[in-house]
Amino acid sequence: MADYVQDWYEKGRVHYENERYDEAIDALTKALEIDPCDYNSYLIRGKVWLKKGDYEKAIADYTDALKLDSSRAQPYLIRGSIFRLQRNFPNAIADFKKGLVLDPLNSDAYRQLGEAYYFAGDHNSADDNFNKALAINDKDVEARLYRGIIRAEKGHYKKANDDYDKVLELKPRHDKAYLIKGAIHFRKGEYDRSISSYNDAIDSNPHDELAYFNRGKAFAAKGEYDHAIDDYTKSLDIEPRYKAYLSGESPIKRKEIQKMPSMILMPP
Repeated sequence: MADYVQDWYEKGRVHYENERYDEAIDALTKALEIDPCDYNSYLIRGKVWLKKGDYEKAIADYTDALKLDSSRAQPYLIRGSIFRLQRNFPNAIADFKKGLVLDPLNSDAYRQLGEAYYFAGDHNSADDNFNKALAINDKDVEARLYRGIIRAEKGHYKKANDDYDKVLELKPRHDKAYLIKGAIHFRKGEYDRSISSYNDAIDSNPHDELAYFNRGKAFAAKGEYDHAIDDYTKSLDIEPRYKAYLSGESPIKRKEIQKMPSMILMPP
């Protein structure tokens, strides 16, 4: 029986690696029909379900794998990443913490745990985990981006800029780094520098709706309403949800511009 299970598992693994996901599921399901306790088949089939976007089936497979063996970090960490994608932040946090007990030097897990805390609203715990991720891997661009956001939100603009300068050193022309530098300059009332940063963000990614939207706010703050309207229009062309922030009138009135949110990563 063990040979048959291994044969089906190997077929499933090869199908998965060659992106033949339906065939992989068929083969791995046959392996599990023969031996419902085959840990590796649950792991690989969970990855296949994840690739297919079926999060619930992926979670079920990783949960079954953990029932068989809870001493390995991988199922906790992958299941945690799925919960994070589903915005189920309490479960994501719980899984990342369990996984990190088993794999305490996993910088990516600390970063993902930090992201889960950030979107759950616990920015102090998020900052702590971004620091841990960077202590292990100081080239983690995403951890620096998020840590910089937290620093900016606390008014620690110099430290935030230090993080973004490092991001741009590691990954030149990173549009999100320029985007957030622009938001920092805006909050400090440095509108020309804010516009310059948003220009760089747009040069790096011409489809970045937030860069257009926030550059529009900077133009509006300077009283350059024609430029502001042009940028708001471009942001709407890319992301129609931004209509919620516009009155539909033209030209846009000062009071309508001032009540628009100063967004960094995404609209609320």
